[in-house]
Amino acid sequence: MVVYHAMQKKTIPAPKKLDFLKKYAGILVHDHETALYHFGTGHAECNVHLLRYLRKNTEDTGNKWSSEKITLLCGMNKARKSAMEQGEISFTEEESNHYEQQYHSLICERYEKNQKPSHKYAKTDEKKLLNRMKKYSQNHLLFLQDYDVLYD
Repeated sequence: MVVYHAMQKKTIPAPKKLDFLKKYAGILVHDHETALYHFGTGHAECNVHLLRYLRKNTEDTGNKWSSEKITLLCGMNKARKSAMEQGEISFTEEESNHYEQQYHSLICERYEKNQKPSHKYAKTDEKKLLNRMKKYSQNHLLFLQDYDVLYD
């Protein structure tokens, strides 16, 4: 179901050399290695990797939204673990929508506030992180809809 592979080269031909990856018909969990999006039938991004980027953003910019996002993601994971311990197989649609709304509202709020980090590289990195979280939100949150998909 879940495969993680650290490739030496981050190009599409590198994973094509791996027979199991060419034949794999499941959800891949990976660290935003975009070459892997050409394989498998679904993709989830490792949220632990995302947490690292969020921590770095907090340290580099001093903006609190990224630490709030960390709290939200960790809370989602904790709630999922609790539900699984109680025998649940998924969140209700209402619960999933609530979490997704919180996830997106933090991103939108950050865009709206347009806080300016003092260092231009931090500003660029923060913008890239926001864009990535927006574009790949379904991959970051797939663990909410499918309990067979790992958070990390």
